[in-house]
Amino acid sequence: MKFHQYVLARIAVTVFVMIGVVTLAFVVSHLIPVDPIRAVVGPRATADQIEMERARWGLDKPLIVQYVIFWQQLLQGKLGRSIWSSRPVEIELAERFPATAELTLASAVFAIGLGIPLGVIAATRRNQWADQLVRGVTIFGLSIPDFWLGLILLYIFYQQFGFGGLGRLSTGVSPPTHITGMFVLDSLLTGNWTSLVDSASHLVLPAFTLSLFFLAVITRMTRSSMLEVLNKPYVAVARVKGLKERTVIYKHALRNALIPTVTTIGFSIGLILGGAVVVETVFTWPGLGYLTYQAVLKMDIPFIMGLSLLTAFIYSIANLLVDIAYGFLDPRIRF
Repeated sequence: MKFHQYVLARIAVTVFVMIGVVTLAFVVSHLIPVDPIRAVVGPRATADQIEMERARWGLDKPLIVQYVIFWQQLLQGKLGRSIWSSRPVEIELAERFPATAELTLASAVFAIGLGIPLGVIAATRRNQWADQLVRGVTIFGLSIPDFWLGLILLYIFYQQFGFGGLGRLSTGVSPPTHITGMFVLDSLLTGNWTSLVDSASHLVLPAFTLSLFFLAVITRMTRSSMLEVLNKPYVAVARVKGLKERTVIYKHALRNALIPTVTTIGFSIGLILGGAVVVETVFTWPGLGYLTYQAVLKMDIPFIMGLSLLTAFIYSIANLLVDIAYGFLDPRIRF
């Protein structure tokens, strides 16, 4: 199987997975033991008022009809209307997604950018002080809860030293011209240095809080994989041939050790999105996570479904990229 055929096959699998996810989300939304209409109209609403609201939201139709209508709207890019705000869900998601994307990307860059080098250092210096230090950091990252770490960082850096803060910008600082919705990137593109410094300082603490657990996971996986690969015969042959140790490690050993690490990275993307709910709530970060917390409290089923589908789509794309990376790192996987 050629590489492009392998990619097309993985895309086809991803499409079928998304169809299954959409169907499952629709079914689950109708199985939960909570009536969102009653939550909206209140306990004192009459039966007629409840039925009017149910008809307004199309919940009085047979389930199969609702499913067909749901697919029709989904193919048009419509995710329904939020019960509480009465705004289209896709607009709500579009407004909040850039903030979550900025936080998630910063966390992923931090976790991957530090996790892989730390794993390599720990493996190549096994049982030395550097390895012990890295292992201690990973144990700390795996043990401490996100919300507790966020509160500690806020107290130390914001309360004591005035660094960072709640939200995305300080009071009085104007956001940059909207291009992508990511304040740091938009500030760079427009040359708004005041906004750049302020938005970056606000991003550091929540991004570090969100990434620490995944940094620990990626570091441990990289270390474990490198230790296994470094004992392979082809690594010993490369050293016997007189290749530089740096070449042996980064060209021959690391590429093969990255396969399980890439799997971990793809799995972590979805978990980072899920963890953003807690971190955004702690830091009052105006993204999808914070809005999800509010939607759950208000039982806004259409918004929760829309967010679930968006998260599933991102997760599926991440897994697709992981599969493609497999084929690039090890051509034997294509067969």
